[in-house]
Amino acid sequence: MGKHRLYVALTAVLLMLGGYIYHGYAYSVLPQPAYYLLRDMPSPKATDRVLCFSPHPDDETIAAGGYLCLAQRAGAEIRIVLATDGNKHGLKDLRYQEFRRATGILGIPEKNLVFWGYPDGHLRAYCLPLKSRIAWEINNFSPTVVLYPHPADHHPDHAVLGEMVEEVLKEQGYTGKECLACRYLVHHRYFPQPKALARQGYLLPPVAMLSFDQQWLKFPLPAEVLHCKAEAIEQYRTQLRNPFLRPLLHSFIRQNELFARWTP
Repeated sequence: MGKHRLYVALTAVLLMLGGYIYHGYAYSVLPQPAYYLLRDMPSPKATDRVLCFSPHPDDETIAAGGYLCLAQRAGAEIRIVLATDGNKHGLKDLRYQEFRRATGILGIPEKNLVFWGYPDGHLRAYCLPLKSRIAWEINNFSPTVVLYPHPADHHPDHAVLGEMVEEVLKEQGYTGKECLACRYLVHHRYFPQPKALARQGYLLPPVAMLSFDQQWLKFPLPAEVLHCKAEAIEQYRTQLRNPFLRPLLHSFIRQNELFARWTP
């Protein structure tokens, strides 16, 4: 009986340990010191043409506001495509105003903003026209840098927009050399960590999203650029009023932004 209890206890401990390891692999992010192991995202140059796809008003700022701000200051050409109307709660006009104010703080002229107006939360129902418009934007703008949502993002609008961007790039023969194609992550169960304001912390990728088809890159933000990004995020008052979204938006005010360079 004593041995049986020992085996049961040992089995329980092993199962708990295995579950803990799996949970840590599946849901945790890299520890903060791993920041210094990530390569840097190349800094934007005056010769760059930066095309940013944003599913909703605010994604461009929380995920890439610092990069866009520095690209504008460097003299790069910038175009931001806003895919949905942000009208899930009847706030389309107000969210568009917030989008214009936030991107204006980042230094992006309003003439560089593109509004597609697809219904918020329903992008997957528009895959064909979405793909066609993405192809047109890429062909028309000839970007050297493309920023877009990660296809593995947990929000369906983010995921489908990322999928369509990569399908278009593949069909155009993209090999990873023609331009810098970088995914950005916003919605993931345990990303960022913590989901709270942590200005001195770093954004790091979930362990489960480390893979050979992408290279995670850090983009350090100078203090004045971080301040500019934080001010831009504060323009999204409709989202900051939501007690669930406020911590998420503020959790992207960190010492760096995070991108995953995609190579097919």
